[in-house]
Amino acid sequence: MTQHVALLGAGYWGKNYIRIMSQMQEKGKLKFAGVFEADSKSRENLRFNYPGVRFVENLDTFLDDKSITCFVIVTPASTHASVIEKALNAGKHILVEKPLTVDTKSSQKCCEIAKAKGLRLMVGHTFLFNSSVKELKKQVEDPDFGKLHYIHCKRTNLGPIRHDTSVVWDLAPHDISIILFLMASVGKKLLKVSAVGCKNLGGKFEDTAWIHMMFEDNVVAQVHVSWLDPHKVRDVVVVSDKKRLAFDDMDGRQPVKIFCKGVEYVPGWGDQAFNLTVRDGDIHIPNIKVTEPLSSQFEHFLDSVADLSMKNASPGEFGVDVVAVLEAAERSMAQEGKAVLIAELLGGSQPSLGGCPHSVPAPRCERTGDIPLVDIQAAYRTVKPEVDEAVAKVFAQGCFIEGPVMKEFETEFAKYIGAKHCIGVNSGTDALYLAYRYLGLQPGDEIITQANTFIATCLGATTLGANIKLVDVEPSTGQIDVSKIEAAITPKTKIIVPVHLYGHAANMEAIMAIAKKHNLKVVEDASQGHGAFFKKGRVGSFGDAGCFSFYPGKNLGAFGDGGALVTNDDKLAASIRAWRAWGAAKKYHHTEKGGNSRLDTVQAAVLLCKLRKLDAGNAKRREIADRYMKELQGVGDLLLPKSPPNTESVWHLFVICTDKRDALLKYLNDNKIGAGIHYPLPIHKQECYKQELSSLVGTLPQAELEAPRMLSLPIYPEMTSLQQDRVIEQVKAFFKK
Repeated sequence: MTQHVALLGAGYWGKNYIRIMSQMQEKGKLKFAGVFEADSKSRENLRFNYPGVRFVENLDTFLDDKSITCFVIVTPASTHASVIEKALNAGKHILVEKPLTVDTKSSQKCCEIAKAKGLRLMVGHTFLFNSSVKELKKQVEDPDFGKLHYIHCKRTNLGPIRHDTSVVWDLAPHDISIILFLMASVGKKLLKVSAVGCKNLGGKFEDTAWIHMMFEDNVVAQVHVSWLDPHKVRDVVVVSDKKRLAFDDMDGRQPVKIFCKGVEYVPGWGDQAFNLTVRDGDIHIPNIKVTEPLSSQFEHFLDSVADLSMKNASPGEFGVDVVAVLEAAERSMAQEGKAVLIAELLGGSQPSLGGCPHSVPAPRCERTGDIPLVDIQAAYRTVKPEVDEAVAKVFAQGCFIEGPVMKEFETEFAKYIGAKHCIGVNSGTDALYLAYRYLGLQPGDEIITQANTFIATCLGATTLGANIKLVDVEPSTGQIDVSKIEAAITPKTKIIVPVHLYGHAANMEAIMAIAKKHNLKVVEDASQGHGAFFKKGRVGSFGDAGCFSFYPGKNLGAFGDGGALVTNDDKLAASIRAWRAWGAAKKYHHTEKGGNSRLDTVQAAVLLCKLRKLDAGNAKRREIADRYMKELQGVGDLLLPKSPPNTESVWHLFVICTDKRDALLKYLNDNKIGAGIHYPLPIHKQECYKQELSSLVGTLPQAELEAPRMLSLPIYPEMTSLQQDRVIEQVKAFFKK
């Protein structure tokens, strides 16, 4: 398919694009629809210079033209966000000259719209298509290059001095893109940015600046930009322990030189002294094929539009990376050089090819289509710098089992919940099993729990030979119906097990009163309730024991399996601590036949980092849930969930009910939205319990009514407003069919 392309804007880059597009149209590679230019004087000059090109003064002329498939945007950067949004909503693929926009948030929004619309958004970081920069990348990726230490870029010239922005936004984008491009090739992720600038001419904006970029493993990159230097300089220097590379963009004959003279750090004399040893070697000058980067960039854009599955060399997400560095530098200059963490700007945005923390791929778990039910990757990106540092520290210490970090997490989590003890174990399932065991559950005894829970609530009890008594649940909240508990109590009943399902808190006041009246124990299954409140207490702190899962998809999720039990009972805590280490209260002295169920130190390090962000993540979940409740009220036959009275929910799941559940699930999944079911069968209809609990069929009407009707919509702290929009729009669209 031949693309119909329109050019928006006709400044310096615009004139070059007019030439390139006209040449490609002559070769039959595209249809050049014309140029939008708002300024009448510029338009008349262009008509004189390019008599065969169509020029329009109203952007809507091109927006409304359905034959035009692609826009190339070279308008002023301050207009990019609004123009891109209009163009994407009009269904156009976009190539926009750098920078993508003038702030990280609007850049991310542009990428979200493009992704939601299934359109190509590419940013014109032209140096990624420069043959010399490609040679630098080739050298850096070569195993013989050695360990990368440092990149330095210098871009200076005498003017033109701008009065609408700083020298950083004017000159630095090229060099920042080169640095991120090279750092990505060796897997180095950017951590923080600092910058200082000077207003030597007394103007509003900095006319000289120095940017410092700190990457993983203490790899550093620096950029110096200036409008005041009489010499036009375009230099890049790359240093490793084996080689040094020099790229001089002003040298048309020998732009790249390879010095086989690396440097390495050698400890010196005294606390602050050091040496750099310099390797001697030859100088090589590679043969660089001269091409026009702008033309190569444009052809790549057209190819990537023709094949949307093709990997784009400079996607919108890479443009977000560059803008984030520019914004971080701007913030740092305003704070006299204080470092700015890049993760604070990028948050949970989508991956790019650039050397920023959100570009790290992670396992695709619980993911269906473009909007996942749970975004494990985004959760990692949110805490990546802290987690990477914490895990590296564990590896450096070599304390992988019950190390100091695990003890620190147990202390912090117990304090967070409001309990005296926390014992880390390898799963929420083991936490429940151990709670039942050491609260004295014996063969033939009974526990009371709810019919709509996950099977782990019951497995620990039946493993011990006990029986389960199921009671029905409340409509809308999914919590155990406390009015049904006393009728289920028999002389064999030993433990009541409320489940804080979906992130809602059960009525612990009523449950504890029933337990006290009948002299029963209470074990809270809080595997979905991390941080939820009943009145003024967090779930897990009311019963004899509170059990938590740290499965990766939980509100407080590890990067693997994990769990914990909290309690105020000293004896219970001591018994479980001994059992989890083969029944040994003292090493190699075994007082009982125990087991092996420990939270490993690496997962404890991850959880400790994530615990510090849990309340903020839960608050974000509440915001999304509130929006769903408002926007989906009265849609179709939907029954929306409710938070129980006197509680603060953490919305682990947002579960709706509809008679058209299966059709809605298929519709959402077909439209790249990862909805799910929690849970398709109540406990008494599960194959493994069906026979022993067959008498309960028909006696639990609410649980049986909800199971075939319930559907979980995507909800997670990193979920963007555009993703929320899309879920809401698609649910509404289904019921309008």
